[in-house]
Amino acid sequence: MCTSCKNPHFYHTLFGQRNGGSFNLYGAGHENRTHMESLPQVFETCAYTCSASPACINDFKLFDRDNQQVTCSLSHFLFFYTLITLSYRIVTCNVLPYVGMLNIGLLFSFFDFFAKEGELPPNGLFNIPHFIALGITLIIVAILFIFTKNFSEKRIRNITFGIGISFLILEIIKILYKFIINETKFVSLIEWMPLFFCSLFIYAALLSRANTPFIRKISDAYIGGGALIGGLVFLICPTTSLPSVPLFHFLSIHSFVYHGGLVYCSLLYLYNGLFKPTWKNYPYYLYFTGIIITYDLLINILCDSNLMLLSEPINFPVEIIYQIYDAAPIVFTLGSLFVYLFLIYLASNIIYHIFFAKRLQIINKEKLIADKYLF
Repeated sequence: MCTSCKNPHFYHTLFGQRNGGSFNLYGAGHENRTHMESLPQVFETCAYTCSASPACINDFKLFDRDNQQVTCSLSHFLFFYTLITLSYRIVTCNVLPYVGMLNIGLLFSFFDFFAKEGELPPNGLFNIPHFIALGITLIIVAILFIFTKNFSEKRIRNITFGIGISFLILEIIKILYKFIINETKFVSLIEWMPLFFCSLFIYAALLSRANTPFIRKISDAYIGGGALIGGLVFLICPTTSLPSVPLFHFLSIHSFVYHGGLVYCSLLYLYNGLFKPTWKNYPYYLYFTGIIITYDLLINILCDSNLMLLSEPINFPVEIIYQIYDAAPIVFTLGSLFVYLFLIYLASNIIYHIFFAKRLQIINKEKLIADKYLF
């Protein structure tokens, strides 16, 4: 029931039962039932009635199946209404002919998927759900890597480009979520602008098929020299998602899928030698990341922002980071630059020489021998 306009069509728990070509609607614990030709008609009636009342045009008060009150904005209600309508169509079109009851309260789990940050208890870091999500992500990455590691360079670049397009769409959805659901203001650049270290993967992936060798080389430098460490560090410590939202939330799922993609593409590049993070190739990495970081620094200074977390730490699990920032903010900024521009590449260089360099040397040696006998 809408508690503002007392519309009788909105019960505490609404059920839909198929009865021939129509639906019988009734509320749990209520004897009176309302027979209507279509389920969406109930919600259209409630929405129409509510629109005449200023008290509930912007604030709908609904109840879930556990009789817990849920307050939502008009945009949330429209999203919820869309799910209701789709579910109704599925049942009435006999896609699920043996489903007798449709518990609309179950759809609140999808409603919570796009809940505003802070409305639901956050999952937090370093607990069982976090480690389960981490394990599932790494297993999926490993399976994908095993089945695609021997693909040709062209196919790997096509995969990377396709993932880049997919992540760009996800990023647009995330920005829309920030503005519409989270009510983020435009000036809060840190909340929506994709200019963080891991966000650079989108630009690198889209440039991975560039015709210009230099452009392709600098994009490869980020994917092979920075994406693996950036993705792994975030999966282990997802500071921008789990500390503020539950695990089953768009931001959490987005972050695990996104950073899992970084790890996967980087492994493909390193395994096949599309980029070798040696010190000879370090200038390419420095050029790509240095341009974006310089741009971030300028925006942070001019707009008093915190892009790439260069100005101050947020949700860092290590207390000493905050102590360094409190003692000397400039030291924190310089330390962050050192990590982005050098330490991440150093870690990629070490991993490359431990796990990939010897294999590539053997392959190159065999290729040289084959070419020698061929000619």
